[in-house]
Formats: sequence, C-alpha cells, structure tokens
Amino acid sequence: MHAPKYEELPAHLGNLIVAFNELEIALGGALMRILGNVDEYTGAVFVSVLGFRQKYDLLRALSIKIQNQSLKDEFLEALESAKFISEERNRYVHAGYTTFMRDHNTIEVIVHQRLRDFAKENLYDVENESLKYIHPINLPHLAELTDDASALAFSILQLSEKFDK
Repeated sequence: MHAPKYEELPAHLGNLIVAFNELEIALGGALMRILGNVDEYTGAVFVSVLGFRQKYDLLRALSIKIQNQSLKDEFLEALESAKFISEERNRYVHAGYTTFMRDHNTIEVIVHQRLRDFAKENLYDVENESLKYIHPINLPHLAELTDDASALAFSILQLSEKFDK
C-alpha cells in the first residue's frame, strides 16, 4: 500500500524536532550569556542537562539581569514564543496517530491525540465532545511551526549576544 500523505508526516515531524533542538541550544546559549559565562563546556551542560521548561523558567527568572529594558522586553517576548512552540511541538511529538483510509490505497485523514489525553475521563463519552482531544494532522502548520522554531532560535542567539552590552 502506497500512502503519500503518510510519508510526508515523518519528514515534517523530523524537521520540527531538528528545529526545536536548535531552539533548545539557543536557550542554553542565552542562559550561559545571561550568567556571564562564555565557557563552551558550561553552555553544553545547560543544553544537555536541563529540559526546555527548566531553561525557560531560569531565563524568565534571570531576565532581571538584562539592563536594557527594550532588550529585556524583546527577550521575554521571544521566550513566550518559545514556550508556545514547545507546547505545539509536544502536542505533535508526544501523540498517538491514527490513519483513516478511504479505500485500501487512499488515506482520507491522519489524526493525532496527545498521549496524556488518552486518560481523560470524557474522551470516549459521545455526549461530552468525544473528538475534543483528537485533531487532524495539519502539515502546513507543522512546516510553519518548524520555520518559526528555527527563526526564533536565531533571534534568541542574536538577542543574547547583546546581554552584556
């Protein structure tokens, strides 16, 4: 069975994962810079040991060290964008996928559901919006999310280079 739409999904997910890794590396670099440390090894430790949420929380808390208010505001806005991208990425990466076929050769739609939503009490209760947690795959949205993550990683690196100026 040949399913071209399904073949596109893993490539889009892979691209998102790579772009999100760039974003996490940029956050590790920003954390290193906000602490005034230029040691590459320390930066590598921040990237590898801390998860996204820890980096996000640390950077929000430490943003008080950014003296330039407009730079600080821009950086905090970038952090919020990173948080949104992380939430969207998690929705796709930590999900179960189901393919609905029109016939033996044609995919009608691929849907996904966050894994943590599988345990929701009303998931299969038809009277309580049973499809509330199940969403069709939106490949253009995945591509846009990937582009946003990559662009944001670059922007965060540029902003963090100005922290000590």
